[in-house]
Amino acid sequence: MKAKYFCVLFLMALVLLGACQLKRGQGGIQQVPLHIGQEGLALNFLPNLPPPKFYAPEEGEETEFEIGVDIMNRGAYDIVGGYLTLGLESDYVRFKQWNLEDKPQFTQIGVAGERVAFNLLGRSQLDPQGERAVISANVQPLSLDPLTEQHRTTIIVTACYPYATEASAQICIDTDVYGMKPIEKVCKPSTVTLSGGQGAPVAVTKVEERILSSGGEYIRPQFIIFVKNIGRGTVVRQDKVEAACSAQALSETERKQFFNSVTLDDIRFSEFSFTGGHFDCIPGEVKLKDGEGFIKCTLHDELLSIERETYATPLFIRLRYGYFQTIATDVLLERVLPY
Repeated sequence: MKAKYFCVLFLMALVLLGACQLKRGQGGIQQVPLHIGQEGLALNFLPNLPPPKFYAPEEGEETEFEIGVDIMNRGAYDIVGGYLTLGLESDYVRFKQWNLEDKPQFTQIGVAGERVAFNLLGRSQLDPQGERAVISANVQPLSLDPLTEQHRTTIIVTACYPYATEASAQICIDTDVYGMKPIEKVCKPSTVTLSGGQGAPVAVTKVEERILSSGGEYIRPQFIIFVKNIGRGTVVRQDKVEAACSAQALSETERKQFFNSVTLDDIRFSEFSFTGGHFDCIPGEVKLKDGEGFIKCTLHDELLSIERETYATPLFIRLRYGYFQTIATDVLLERVLPY
């Protein structure tokens, strides 16, 4: 009886242990979705930095106030080689210095020093929120004209950074365009709508799929990829990120060339890819109009035989671009009036 009793207890313990291990295992394999959302960089002033009102110094005196910036990479792509620029009304406020102690992600550049270069990690399984940093700069208000009692000056912070969008969609490769094979198809080509963003300010919103016949023995899948700027900033060519955040103003011609350009970096499914030379994509660099555009990619001839069975597979798309965004706030400078 004792042996039977102990056997029952042992079996119960095994069941409980197995249940605990299963629960732990289920919790351990959960993945945080990273390629969702509509933001890359989030940029904000710290509360009361700069202050909403500040007294301008008297002639010959010096005072200063602080500008604080909260910067966070909320997207799914690491920022390497971003730029942050401080814009001031030079007749009323003078830049003094950035406070970058213990900020290895930031490096002050330029003769005047108003710009900093930065790197910030994006969201990952180890850090689902993305890397965040808080930096500040000291500036000096200048004396006001004796006839001016107050002046409202604007503080502008601009961020320019390279970024990427990675999107995926389930597609159908129908090798029986005319329905001649006596078997039931596992899927049908269709238009796939993607919503919610992919963890970046530029999103793939829709993919239209067409299957083109090619000489009777091959098919040429064609994909029309619709792209949209869903963030709060402006798209800029990736190789012009530094120029967009430089102190030198861009001409109207340069602005037309540099802004609203998105480059297709890759598209692939199965063994075929754009980087592998299997696709003809037009245009390779799309110019967004009213924030939207599209790219048409067609598989080259004699690559995909009709002898293959119809199958479903993921389509992967990667876009590259730069992004330009600003925040601004006002500071009311007041002259101390003698009484």
